[in-house]
Amino acid sequence: MNLFQKFDNYLLHNFPNFWVTKVHIFMPIAILFMLVIYVFNVWLIGYDIKYSFPEAEWGVTLMIIPVIVFIVYWLVIQARYNVEKSGGKLSIPLEYMNFFLYFLMFFVAYILISFIPYTNDVKIQHAATNAELNKDIKNLNLGNLILNNSEVIEEEGNRYKIKYSNFISSYYWVPEQNDETTYEAESSYVEIIKDDYSDNSYYQEKRMTYEDYLNNPIPLNTTNLFILATSNQVEEIVADYIFSYNKYTVNEVIASAKQITENELKGTRQDYNMRYYESNTNDNYRYNSWRNTVSNKVQTLAQLKLKNRGAFQANYGNNETTKVVLAWFLMMALMVWIFKQIHWRDYLYGILALVLTPVISGLLAVFFGVFLRADEEFFFTLVFIAYALAIIFTVKGYFSNYKSRFSIVTAMYLHVWLPVLPLFFYLFLHEVYYRNNYEARRDFGYEEVFYSALIIGLISIGLFKIIYKKMRLLPNHK
Repeated sequence: MNLFQKFDNYLLHNFPNFWVTKVHIFMPIAILFMLVIYVFNVWLIGYDIKYSFPEAEWGVTLMIIPVIVFIVYWLVIQARYNVEKSGGKLSIPLEYMNFFLYFLMFFVAYILISFIPYTNDVKIQHAATNAELNKDIKNLNLGNLILNNSEVIEEEGNRYKIKYSNFISSYYWVPEQNDETTYEAESSYVEIIKDDYSDNSYYQEKRMTYEDYLNNPIPLNTTNLFILATSNQVEEIVADYIFSYNKYTVNEVIASAKQITENELKGTRQDYNMRYYESNTNDNYRYNSWRNTVSNKVQTLAQLKLKNRGAFQANYGNNETTKVVLAWFLMMALMVWIFKQIHWRDYLYGILALVLTPVISGLLAVFFGVFLRADEEFFFTLVFIAYALAIIFTVKGYFSNYKSRFSIVTAMYLHVWLPVLPLFFYLFLHEVYYRNNYEARRDFGYEEVFYSALIIGLISIGLFKIIYKKMRLLPNHK
């Protein structure tokens, strides 16, 4: 504790602009909290892959209240050190530094909320190694149609013809191979098929011996492939399938590989009475739902290992979703930054104006749209007129000789809506100007909107810093 107090005093006397954000207090708390969750959830609890996947919803629910307390307490502390106490003496570079520190706090809060689902993904990935998963996929794909009675096993010479199934699509799992090696493997495989058994037609039946199957990777999107195996090899295929299948479910295959092989080779179709999870009705339903089928489990595990699925991919892998999340937290950081620039009463009036905007907009839409049958051009005209009026009142307040609370509130209102202007402009071009131009509508994208809004928002911080400071220092009306 003494060490932390010394560090806190050092920041206070040497870096007060950083100290006032309290990031040096809340960031270690967040990191420690995540470390505890990781150790407890991944190492101490772990995951048995026989049972259902951990549900992400419960993890998010458990974290909502702690994170709300975390961020609200930080906001309360920020309210103690607003512009009235700092005097607005920060330079523009330091204001940018504080803005990004505010953004960092909101982003950390978001990570905290999604951290339990993320650690769930990590402990699921640890349930099987890459080599083990690759072997299980081959075992399940080859033995699937035998045990599920989907195909009659035909004799061909001294061997039996086993159809290969994409029970677990090989599209999801090509471990430790880049595009080039995958292509080479596919080319080599096609040559084996073409030279020994058939031509390279998509619908042509393809065959290979069980020995070749074991020694060659299966290419992506394999169709009409048959494996030629002896009776002993068929029993080995069934045994491998049972081993891999039972690893991922409590609904196990209890018949022996020998019994299944004898029945299938004789053409005797049976149900091999898998062992169902014996508990209450809810457990039966949960363990036999599609989320807990072996195919879904293995496929999900493969996707998690390849970072193609899970909490991390959902939160940060989708380009559009990531931009929306970043834009939201940048706006939240902007609201905190504005709070540090103006008096709290003016800030509350600005918040009230923002809250009333949807209500007033809805009333105007009903009045003009329903009763007066106004078109889209009219509504966009109103939006741009509102921007123009806000700019006029802000400029007027800036060049005034006396402080105007209305102009300060207008400046805050304009500042918040300014980064949204590219979106309105985009919608105007998309819905009005290029309404009948399909090519132009198709080529327009949100990528330009996001980066335009980001640039405008960042530039506006330096611009409005000057505006807020000038308005704040103006004398009151006598």
